[in-house]
Amino acid sequence: MDLEKPVQNAVTLLDESVRIAAENAHNLKHSQIVDLNRITARCFGKDVPLQETIDHVHEANVLTLLMVRGEIKGYGLNSKLVLNGTDVNYFGSGFIDPDLHNRRHYSALNAYRDLIIQTDTIMTRTQNPKIYSAFRKLCFESGRNSSPSSNGEIDEVSLSLARAFFLGCTDEQICRGVYGRELMSATPKPDEATKHVMGKLDASLGDAVILVGRRT
Repeated sequence: MDLEKPVQNAVTLLDESVRIAAENAHNLKHSQIVDLNRITARCFGKDVPLQETIDHVHEANVLTLLMVRGEIKGYGLNSKLVLNGTDVNYFGSGFIDPDLHNRRHYSALNAYRDLIIQTDTIMTRTQNPKIYSAFRKLCFESGRNSSPSSNGEIDEVSLSLARAFFLGCTDEQICRGVYGRELMSATPKPDEATKHVMGKLDASLGDAVILVGRRT
């Protein structure tokens, strides 16, 4: 894990029972990877191949774990990319045990993931309107502009970064069929706040949108 600006390796939040820490993925026990896979499956609402979880974990630069009373209850994967000469903190998979939703844990996990690889530009790709909302919240709280914006406007610099990551994305930063399937058993429907962006996807066909947040 090569971090130019290392931060505190672990933080405790809410109370002493909750801990967030960056870990070396290659030091995980098999049982811990099974825990990550189980959390992923609970969030998706269907089984996820264990090898898929293993591959994603080992491909990332940083694995962040959210521990509650010593048990893994969430995780995030991040990688530092260089796109068009720009350092980008790419947010890969990020999951919280559904029992912990609406308890600020996901926001805290994302804030830590933002700190562990410090760049002005962040990026992720998703089919889920809730992830889009969480990404925009992180951008707002960290002083970044997000593209697409809530009304669907695209920043040209962000679009060029999105295309450097996935050449085939549309002018709306949508990757048609990129996943080949709908990742969740039932992807949440866009609400009024997300419909201008997420309403343009067809998750059943594997569509996803690239989200970019930039400090300007």
